[in-house]
Amino acid sequence: MASIEDRITALEDKEAIRELTARYCHLIAAADGPAVTALFCDDGSFTMDDLILKGRAELDGFYKDVLQSPPLPFIQNHVIPLFYSWHSMQRH
Repeated sequence: MASIEDRITALEDKEAIRELTARYCHLIAAADGPAVTALFCDDGSFTMDDLILKGRAELDGFYKDVLQSPPLPFIQNHVIPLFYSWHSMQRH
């Protein structure tokens, strides 16, 4: 079994991911392209069906174009699997 510190770290990591997706949705709805792309790291990527964007320049261009007529964000409850060496993927 994982230590309490490892388990707390896992919970904190999951919450950070949930918060990131919530910020993304709010920024899409606000049509704030620069703030959306700032959520990505410099070498970040975005994949949707056959569309694959890599790096800051492609992301900036995509969100600038897409947010001319802002879509409503698709908001859902995310399932966030963690892949730590100690973490079991089995549901109890």
